[in-house]
Amino acid sequence: MRKYIPVLFCLFGLYESLSIINCELCRSKTLLNIPLEIWGATFFGITALLFLSSYKKTLKIALSVWFLAHMAVIIYFGIMDKYLCSSCMILAGVEGILLILAFSSDEDNPVNTSIVQVFSVFLLIIMAAIPAGKAVMAAASNAAYGQISKMENISTESQKNIGLAPAAKDMKIYDENGKEVPIKSGTKVLFFAWWCPHCKDALLENKDMVKVSTYFKKDADNILETKEKLKDLNIPADKCYYLPDNPPVKKVPEVYQF
Repeated sequence: MRKYIPVLFCLFGLYESLSIINCELCRSKTLLNIPLEIWGATFFGITALLFLSSYKKTLKIALSVWFLAHMAVIIYFGIMDKYLCSSCMILAGVEGILLILAFSSDEDNPVNTSIVQVFSVFLLIIMAAIPAGKAVMAAASNAAYGQISKMENISTESQKNIGLAPAAKDMKIYDENGKEVPIKSGTKVLFFAWWCPHCKDALLENKDMVKVSTYFKKDADNILETKEKLKDLNIPADKCYYLPDNPPVKKVPEVYQF
């Protein structure tokens, strides 16, 4: 049974590699002109191959270096974009556990090896319980990007959980041509960002609500990206407006009442 546990981890890691495609950050960001989703799958694939190849000391060292390189990439883009993809973090966690299993493998001390493997399976169960693409965490609060809120705060099934920000009379929103758009008092609008991974669910749940795209990213055609996102979700863009920065909400997605 013990020899199948590492294989189980490799299969779970493969599943998480496929889950990365749900993260718009991993799909839109590139490293050396290669999407991050490809990098993530490649990092894990090589980790699994190194792990299954041998427990020799040289391969253990290579496995360690490769794991640290993957973590460096995740941390770098986490700092740059102010949030971390849950699938990426789970994938790195699986790699870390494989690394622990490699170093703890000891034929002369099977009891210790078994204890480590049982603990590893326990961690695997915890990681498997985390919904892919939904537990995206804000790495830091930043006025240029804002935070990402949990979907529970935006669900239309429980209106009492919707966060209603206090109205600001002097707040202005604009159409795609930069023309100010008047909004009637009492109107609820959905603030979102095109790069926010799980804003997709909020947009689909609130198709008829007025939408405001905000927290624009530098060096990006944000209006085009917003319209493309709405098009992919089959949502008309005629009720979508724009507020580049300083929105009244501190996280997205979020409902705001004028």
